Amino acid sequence: MEVERISRYLFLFLVIFLIVLNLNSVVMAKNSNQYVLWEGLEPDQCGVAWLIKRFVNPEAKFKFVKKGTIVKEGISLDTPYSKIQRKHNQPAFEVAMNRFELKDPVLQRISKIIWDIEINKWDKKVTDEAAGLSAVIYGLAKVEKDYNQALSKSFIIYDALYAGLGGEKK
Repeated sequence: MEVERISRYLFLFLVIFLIVLNLNSVVMAKNSNQYVLWEGLEPDQCGVAWLIKRFVNPEAKFKFVKKGTIVKEGISLDTPYSKIQRKHNQPAFEVAMNRFELKDPVLQRISKIIWDIEINKWDKKVTDEAAGLSAVIYGLAKVEKDYNQALSKSFIIYDALYAGLGGEKK
């Protein structure tokens, strides 16, 4: 009797969990140009937004909500339950590159720089650009208090990095 009751609860939990995971897909279909991020600014978050805007969806718009907010409209980006978020040893930028099957070698170099900032926190940096990109993005977050303005300005930084590493203008 006890085993049956536990089995029912586990089944119910699994169903609810799957609904929550798939809820993001339903919301995506309603507004596929609106991406929602939690407040705050960091290199991976800015980089993945830039990647989407420049290489996946030029019509993309970005909206910031308070950290911890459950995303109810648009596509959640780099938040829990997002399809594009940091996973284990991969920053969200790398997850997005894989999801959208982007093979550009310059984007792969940028991905390595972001990995160096976000994942390789304690070891010796493997890219020369990591410290500079990190300082500029975190510095931008300090001087520009409007998240949307800061994100737009970060796109210029990523455009310059892309061009500086040999990428073609998009």
